Amino acid sequence: MSKSITSLSAKELFELARRREGEERERKQIENRRTIQSLRMQRKALVKQNTKALKQLQKQQDLALREIDQQMAALSRSARSIGSISGGRDEPSTQKVMDYLSTVPEASSKELKAALEERAASVPHLAQTLAYLVRQGRVERVRRGIYRRTP
Repeated sequence: MSKSITSLSAKELFELARRREGEERERKQIENRRTIQSLRMQRKALVKQNTKALKQLQKQQDLALREIDQQMAALSRSARSIGSISGGRDEPSTQKVMDYLSTVPEASSKELKAALEERAASVPHLAQTLAYLVRQGRVERVRRGIYRRTP
């Protein structure tokens, strides 16, 4: 088209505008494809770089955890060997209560707790221990909160 814009008819101007619009749209699509391709390459490089870094961090974490696990295992073995030297477990709570009740005719749960604390004999669940001993028939409940050893 070698005609000047002023000499074109409305229909020709409209056709020219549509053609240029199409060309511009094609140029924009080509530019967008190039940009998308560039971004995909950047993304791929970033994923590759971060995957490598993550693997290194995972190795470091595994080593640190393995070291901590080994220390814990060594301490557990040490604690078990110390426990076996001293005779193992503490005396059971039921035995502590029975020992005290054999020294008195009867005692309230408060007296029992205070006496056991004086002896540094911990009975964490005294009420449950007393209920267990009553069910076993080894202790009898005289009245509410008062207990004695069965003969």
